[in-house]
Amino acid sequence: MPYKITFDVIFSSSEVDGFRASELNNPTPTTSGWRSAPHAPFPQELILLLHAKAALQRVQLLAHQFLIPSRVEFFIAECGEEQAKSGNFSQASFQYLGFVTLSDNQGTAFQARELKSVTLPCCGRLLKLVLHANHPNDLNVHEQVSLMALSLLGQWTEDNNNSLNGNTCEAESPRRNDEHDNAANNNTLVSNPQYTSPYDDLAFEMYVDPEAAKIIRQMEKRKQEAVMSERFEYARKLKQAMEELRRAGERLGKFELEKRQAISMEHFGKAKLKKAQMDDYREQVYNFLEIPVLLELNGYHSKNDAPVDTSKRRELPPPPRLRPKSRDPSPHAGESQHLKNGNIPNNSRNGTTQHSPPGANTVALIKRRGARNTFEAYEERALPALKNSHQRAEELLQDNYDPERYYCLSDREKRQATLPISVFGTILVEKFYSKQFADREDGLRLLREELTRPATDACNGFEKHSANKTARAAIFLLHRALKDKVYAVYTLAADVLRLFFVQFVPTRRVAGGEVSRSIERVLPELLSKSGDNTPRIHNMAVQTILDIADCPDVKTVNLIPTHLTKPLTNTTHPRLALSKMEMVEQLILKIGISSNKQSGMTCRSLTEFGSSGLHHPSEPVRKVAERVLILVYHVNPRIVRKALPPDDELTRRNLLYRHLFAEFERIDITRKQEIMLQSQREEAEAAETASASAVSTKASSTTQKMRKTRSAMSQIARYTANSTPSPAHTSSGSSSASALTSPGTEVTSRGQPSPTASEERKSAFRMCIFCKKRDASFTEQGLNVHYWKSCPMLTRCNHCRQVIEVACLTRHLLEVCEVRRTYRKCRRCLEAISVDAYEEHITSRRCALAEPESKGSRCPFCHLNIPPWEDGWRAHLTGPRPCSAHPRLKHLVPGLVAGSKIPKPMFNLSGSLRRTGNTPVSSPKGTPRSKRKTLH
Repeated sequence: MPYKITFDVIFSSSEVDGFRASELNNPTPTTSGWRSAPHAPFPQELILLLHAKAALQRVQLLAHQFLIPSRVEFFIAECGEEQAKSGNFSQASFQYLGFVTLSDNQGTAFQARELKSVTLPCCGRLLKLVLHANHPNDLNVHEQVSLMALSLLGQWTEDNNNSLNGNTCEAESPRRNDEHDNAANNNTLVSNPQYTSPYDDLAFEMYVDPEAAKIIRQMEKRKQEAVMSERFEYARKLKQAMEELRRAGERLGKFELEKRQAISMEHFGKAKLKKAQMDDYREQVYNFLEIPVLLELNGYHSKNDAPVDTSKRRELPPPPRLRPKSRDPSPHAGESQHLKNGNIPNNSRNGTTQHSPPGANTVALIKRRGARNTFEAYEERALPALKNSHQRAEELLQDNYDPERYYCLSDREKRQATLPISVFGTILVEKFYSKQFADREDGLRLLREELTRPATDACNGFEKHSANKTARAAIFLLHRALKDKVYAVYTLAADVLRLFFVQFVPTRRVAGGEVSRSIERVLPELLSKSGDNTPRIHNMAVQTILDIADCPDVKTVNLIPTHLTKPLTNTTHPRLALSKMEMVEQLILKIGISSNKQSGMTCRSLTEFGSSGLHHPSEPVRKVAERVLILVYHVNPRIVRKALPPDDELTRRNLLYRHLFAEFERIDITRKQEIMLQSQREEAEAAETASASAVSTKASSTTQKMRKTRSAMSQIARYTANSTPSPAHTSSGSSSASALTSPGTEVTSRGQPSPTASEERKSAFRMCIFCKKRDASFTEQGLNVHYWKSCPMLTRCNHCRQVIEVACLTRHLLEVCEVRRTYRKCRRCLEAISVDAYEEHITSRRCALAEPESKGSRCPFCHLNIPPWEDGWRAHLTGPRPCSAHPRLKHLVPGLVAGSKIPKPMFNLSGSLRRTGNTPVSSPKGTPRSKRKTLH
């Protein structure tokens, strides 16, 4: 069967110190491989001299992670013994075998190495490899190519006692000669003649410690002999021990790599501890597996054939902890020496190493694991790509037991953290880069102490750096800590960040530009965390952003509101969109709406932000967006209504818009009531002042009172015009103001004596706000009766029995009433016509052409065109010749009908009449107010 063919590299076109071609002769986990010189001409050549003539069957190549040749060609040649000894190969005639291409490794981001296995059925003694130009990439700046390891598998065709290196041949010949002599026997042990031992594979050699690998190969030979002798229990034990020793060998290979790296960084104390750790673990594994007994170094051992309980799977002992220990002579030293005298190679140690007894160094107990499968074993393998990677090797060299060094920064990390290192020192920065979360927490606590330290404190040279430089260095570390996956570290980082903006920035007087750069660096990370699915992470990020936004120095730069109020898109993650909406809502409640265009909290920017939230697919986001728009509507109704669709029947079919417009109407009514109450209070104050003054000043005070009343009415008109973009509202508000002030003006112009203040207040409350009728019986109950029964400006719907304005009856029947689906709007007369009578109506004389809205209105009772706006309705319904078809015509005579039964009114005790649609109703206690009229 094929086995490993030994060779020597006798020629290379170029090489680099530390990466010579001789590294390819014996591949181990610590091999650095061969590398061509910088900017060397291509192609590069390597010539291999086999220790004897062999029939090659397979060649294995392990490429570098980024110094990758694009193609490798193979040539074979014969070589005589004299020519091999002289070293003159210029006359050798090489025969072309073929080529293999290698991947550019961009798919793995240059983090893995490609192992290529090529079948080459040929025979010879010289093998030449021709490496063509490299794959270009950003890491290979010197245009080099490299091979990390090389392995040949085949069979010897002649004895390999002669070699170019006598020492090497002497060391290798025992095993290879034995294998060559027993090749026939080996072929009979396997059913497939082409079977290749997995322990001759290059992947095995690059992962496993060399000493453990040689013991495993001896165990494999013993297992084949046990099968030939039908000692199956012994073969089963050997197979199990080989797998366990392989896992231990992978750990030992990793320890060797860490020891070599510590030596290269001149951490000799750590290298000494690593060597002791390797020796202790090697001894523990050998004793646990009973290697001398399994290999039967002293002859047959009956224990190997004894059956064992297979239900209990044993586990390898864990590696000892990395700490100093005494090196006293051990009673097991003789046993260890016996292992070395039993033909078990030991190339990693020179001389006899004394070990302490097992009781001298207690090994920490670990939880027993279940049986591991092949996938877990594969995941625990040490990657050969790590042995020459400076950065990854430094991460593997982390030592938690060194009290002075928590983590060794790589060159790349040192370049990145140049500013924090110069400000806070290397020890603090190393804690932030440590792999232990406890170290990162300590680093944050130290940073908090540095930020709270007074500026005059001379500890650690803190006064040597300006506040801006210190702030920039602190934000760099905090930005890294905010991305931590451990919740305790993330929480502590958020607390330190709040302290930075709340305490450090104002006390140390950090410049505004530096504050802006700090926010721009950490805010995206906080926003990302605010969209996290974990509630505690989400809540912590939201609270941190709001706390920072409330700081005075942060408010001046206006960065957080500007970032938060950017309009959302439909693709924004629902969790992130909801967090931004809630934060904007809290900011409105905390800092209010600003008129500064640069603040990001203007009515326009908030309206655009809220409108974008209304179109988001997530319902919670739409609900919060509705609340944001309502908050803005309190300040500027016009701009909010302008950003929304028109308030019509089609829009109100959407439940969200229906609720939103209903809330707007409620705000409009409340605002008008507040304006009227304020006007009444001002009138009362003016009346009290007028009654206390001289009689000669009464006329002037009354004039001033009337002027204030007109001002209040004009405010209502302006607000109505802003809240609804229909022109009818402005005219309605103006006519209402004039109708309300005209009675008071007429009384004054006729020269009648002015009433007292109390009488004026009572008179104002005892007036119907619709028909402008005044009556002493208009108390709260009296007004309710008047609204329900006799007010000519109102009527009751015949279907739902609601009291509504006559001017709004048509709209009520078409849009609001319970039977609105049974009515249809006539396009000619604009009246609400029953669906059943619609065809008859359009052919009757009653269907006359209606006037445009600006020129007239249409009475639903007499079906006549009347003058426009509120004055026209009042003249038609309450004038000298009222509407003849009015249902309340019999109540137009002043006074109430005695003994009539009053039904229960549909209004509250304050005299506010329940209205429909957009029509506002009376204010509390029957306060006079303007009436809003919606005709669209």
